[in-house]
Amino acid sequence: MTSFDYQMIMEEWQAVSKTQEKRAARLAESQAFVTERRKYQLAYLEANFNIGVQMYQDNKDNISESERVAIEDEMAKQREFLDKLKADAGLDEQ
Repeated sequence: MTSFDYQMIMEEWQAVSKTQEKRAARLAESQAFVTERRKYQLAYLEANFNIGVQMYQDNKDNISESERVAIEDEMAKQREFLDKLKADAGLDEQ
């Protein structure tokens, strides 16, 4: 093998290495974007949930006891669902 052959091999290896670095950087950017988007989506869902809870609190005097129990059960299920989504996304401690 001549020094020219060795140099060509090294240049090809460096080009592959740079391509792998670029792919890794794009993957990291993509994952960061998805994590950030999930955080905003969960914040939006939780804000809507909290608005619904506030509406319930404001109007629960006008609701029958059986409806109140059904609504509170559904609210508990929705809260558990939101907590599960946060845990799955790794955002439960925030």
